[in-house]
Amino acid sequence: GAGTSLDMTRLTAGTDATLTGATITGGGITATSGAISATGTTINVMTASAGTSLGMTATTGDLTLGTGSAGTTAALGTGAGDVIVTSSLTSGQAATVTSASDARLANVTAATGDVTVMAAGEVSGIGAGNANLAATSGNLTVTGGTLARLGMISAGSAINVTADTLSTDNATAGTSLSLIADAGNATLTTGSAGTTALV
Repeated sequence: GAGTSLDMTRLTAGTDATLTGATITGGGITATSGAISATGTTINVMTASAGTSLGMTATTGDLTLGTGSAGTTAALGTGAGDVIVTSSLTSGQAATVTSASDARLANVTAATGDVTVMAAGEVSGIGAGNANLAATSGNLTVTGGTLARLGMISAGSAINVTADTLSTDNATAGTSLSLIADAGNATLTTGSAGTTALV
């Protein structure tokens, strides 16, 4: 409950799994045919698998997730700390990451919806790595503060990336591609767009 620390090895629910605690730490959370909703001051979970939606919010600290999957939408957010996805986040529909600090993402993929990443600080991968982001049939939007360091990014529709400084190894957009550096350099190694490209 609220105000307590929740530490678990594994939690499996046939339908919905709702977790609220001061800190949430665990090996895995599964909601076989329902939703996962987790809210705590900090969250550190190795795996989270939801039959429908996946929503996790850390109010004052970091949100760390190893592997996350959602049958419908996925939303990860923080009120003060970083959002960290060490392996992957996949969703059947839209995937949204909102960080009050940095967003450190290994891989984020949405099958049918948009991928939206917003961070007040940096958007990057794990450690010195780059973030790999894919909106298979939707739009990809990345809004970083000081930096967006991206690897392979793709979208079935448009790609829009904005940060003070940004770099992308490979960008493939079904329609338009826009990479805007507000204060520094925008670096693109390889890119393609179905319509217009702006770098």
